[in-house]
Amino acid sequence: ISNCAPEGATITFSSGINPVLTSQLLINKNITIDGNVNGSNQPISTITLNFNGNYGIKINPNKIVTFKDLKVNLIGTAVPVILNEGNMTLNNSEVKGNVIPVINNAAGGTVNIVNYVTVKK
Repeated sequence: ISNCAPEGATITFSSGINPVLTSQLLINKNITIDGNVNGSNQPISTITLNFNGNYGIKINPNKIVTFKDLKVNLIGTAVPVILNEGNMTLNNSEVKGNVIPVINNAAGGTVNIVNYVTVKK
């Protein structure tokens, strides 16, 4: 997902697009991933993580990443679902997994919560 976009880009999913990832997602750019093309501020798209590993999504240090109107759902056993070493914003989003911790905010990482956010095991 993030390798296809330039630094600072916004990736917006069209209605009905729900990617399934079968390997880890490493985010090494400043990027926004927007799950709602119609701008209604409701999570429309879901990124499903279907694999085992050390993490599902990793945000590298000093990177600014926003998940907006998006659901992230782990159905594998990657721990944590999101490993944040950067500056992550969750805006009208949901992060769900069957692991603990769901989000690991590593040393130096920050998490910003905007509007409605759900994190659940």
